[in-house]
Amino acid sequence: MEKDVYITALDGKNSRSIALEDISYISIVKHGCRVHILPDVLKEGKYGSEPEKGFFIKESLDSIHNKISQYGFGRPHQSYIVNMGHIHSIDIGEQILILKSGEILKISRSRKTEFQQLLFLHSQSKNTQISVTVTNAAKEKIKYYEGLEKENRQYRKIFTELKRNITYMELMYHQSDIQDKRNMLKQLKEIVEQAEGN
Repeated sequence: MEKDVYITALDGKNSRSIALEDISYISIVKHGCRVHILPDVLKEGKYGSEPEKGFFIKESLDSIHNKISQYGFGRPHQSYIVNMGHIHSIDIGEQILILKSGEILKISRSRKTEFQQLLFLHSQSKNTQISVTVTNAAKEKIKYYEGLEKENRQYRKIFTELKRNITYMELMYHQSDIQDKRNMLKQLKEIVEQAEGN
């Protein structure tokens, strides 16, 4: 996070410049967005006492994200953008991220892959380590899909062998010119191709 980069927010009726490095995340609220400042920074009194309704920006989240994404802010959900420098850990199974402040935010399914890639690039560029956990539910899903993949490999092997045998039998039956056997073989071949397509 670059120092001395600020965003202007409303503190009640007054405007106030807030350093991006002090922001944990920004969320959508009615008629704009709310800026969530790190609790420790608020305790220090750097921005005075937090206003009752928080610090407010009268802009869309898309507009704010476009302005500050280059400073290490990612969008794990359509409802908020997060300062990636303040992410403590990410739980892939539960699709949540935990901020250093202790706040827990959901990662939407549609943004999950893109956000994880962005987070990986951010941690590489800043040479930081973000803890990635996989819950038991996710482990079970992974195990299940690995089992399916293993079964698919076995079926593909069987289909390959079966197709090879059919080709061999076609050659044999063609030579003997037995129409019924050739028709039966053709049907078998169609069944295999249909099953393979599924």
